[in-house]
Amino acid sequence: MLAESSDAELVDAALSSLIRDLEAERDLAALDSWPYADDDNLTMPGALHDHADAMPYSGLVPNDVKRLARLRRAQK
Repeated sequence: MLAESSDAELVDAALSSLIRDLEAERDLAALDSWPYADDDNLTMPGALHDHADAMPYSGLVPNDVKRLARLRRAQK
């Protein structure tokens, strides 16, 4: 309960919330700048199965994709 929290706890909670919001805004801006649909290396064909599971890949990100992402970030 906020009324029982110390000033430091309230400030920490507010800063954590602000950081989460700023990170979300940054992530959305990055997606606007580099949309997946415009990148042939990241775009997956349309799912032929249930659209609730539109991303069939659930494994780790391949190293070559990570390398490509680093290269593209460096180009900006």
